[in-house]
Amino acid sequence: MKKTALVAALAAALTVPVSHAGDELPAVTFADIKAMAATFPLRLPPAVVVSDQGRVVTESEVGEAIQRGMPQPAEPGRALMGRPSFQSGPLIARFELKTLLDSQLETDVAFKLADGLTVRVAGTKVGNCSDGGTDCNEMFKYFFLFRADAGELLGASAFDIANFAMVKRGSKDLKFANDPAAYTARLFVKSLDRDSVVKTATLEIAKNKAVVLKFPVTQMLDSMKSRGRPVRLHKEFLLFYGRDLLQNSKKDVYPDPKEGTTFVLMAKDNQDEYYPIPASSINATGVTFPAMAPGYVFRAAGGFLEIYRP
Repeated sequence: MKKTALVAALAAALTVPVSHAGDELPAVTFADIKAMAATFPLRLPPAVVVSDQGRVVTESEVGEAIQRGMPQPAEPGRALMGRPSFQSGPLIARFELKTLLDSQLETDVAFKLADGLTVRVAGTKVGNCSDGGTDCNEMFKYFFLFRADAGELLGASAFDIANFAMVKRGSKDLKFANDPAAYTARLFVKSLDRDSVVKTATLEIAKNKAVVLKFPVTQMLDSMKSRGRPVRLHKEFLLFYGRDLLQNSKKDVYPDPKEGTTFVLMAKDNQDEYYPIPASSINATGVTFPAMAPGYVFRAAGGFLEIYRP
């Protein structure tokens, strides 16, 4: 509210007609009080607010709910490290790494920039915290990715752009090369329940306050999942292969300068059963992963990943 408008509102609120003897003061109704209150901004404590369920929640609870709603690794907090194997059965699968790399980012959830380039939206979990370390709440590591056709990659922390009731209000402006406009990303969370937080969440991208893309987060996750390569071990899995990403102090994402890459095997029928495997742990001789697929041998050589039956 502009200063002049606020002064006018105060003057109107404080001006009371002078009563004369025998005159009755006008009755003040609840509607009058409500109308006066509407002229003043409502300011609530940023960290603690009562939710629409009547329970006190915090910003951190919103972030932790988002984290719980994301696919969870079968081995929490651990990446699988292979054991050397010098015996294997027949070859059952062979994948060319360059065609598999980052294919999960090529979703069909997209919008256009002013220069006609397409920006595709995906998600990831970065490998570090904004201070450069790794010891922080996992909720600060989930990011939405915005990848332009030309290769430009921007990111937005899911926690930072989350919006829930009056507890959390967040957004991030995305600036792409060769496009003067800012694209504002916001995540709208409707529930903090583990099973529905992501199912009911929507991501919105706006340009100059005009919405250019709005979609359920599940649509993005399903599109990413559809990019996985099917492989049958003792059960059906989907194989992904991507560059490791990090964040800086400004919450921007960038590829790991060590050029690290990771394989992920996700159970086809259960996204909460997935196994991250550092590509560096698979060699040309072959390794096994007893915790994931006992007996199967994984071998990486000549730009290919090969999997052998026990």
